[in-house]
Amino acid sequence: MIDLTHTPLQSPNFKVLKQRALKSLSNPSEIDDDTLMLALQDSNEACKGKDVPNYIRIDFAYVRLKLYLKIDLNGEDELLFKNALEVIRKANSFDIKGDLFSSRFYNSGIRESSI
Repeated sequence: MIDLTHTPLQSPNFKVLKQRALKSLSNPSEIDDDTLMLALQDSNEACKGKDVPNYIRIDFAYVRLKLYLKIDLNGEDELLFKNALEVIRKANSFDIKGDLFSSRFYNSGIRESSI
C-alpha cells in the first residue's frame, strides 16, 4: 500500500529513489524533486489497488525517471521494467473494503434479476 503518513518528499520511497538515482546516474545535477515525484506518481498509479512490494515500485519509478530525463535505457533497464510490470500484473488486488484477493480470480457479487 502507499504510505500516507509522510509528505511526498519525506516518503521512504522518495528517499530511496533519490539515493538510487544520485548514485547510479551519470549527471546527478539533472535530478530534481519534481521529476522524482512524477516518476513515483507513475509508479503509484501503475500499482494502484495492488499489493506490490516497495522494491518493485522503486524499480518502476527508476525506469520512468530515466525516461523523463531522456536517458537511453539499456538492456538491464528494459529487463527491470519488464519484470516490474509482470509482478504488478500478477499482484493480488484490494477490493472496495480493503480486503486482499488473488488477481487470478474475479470477485463478483450476486446480481439481482432484471425480470
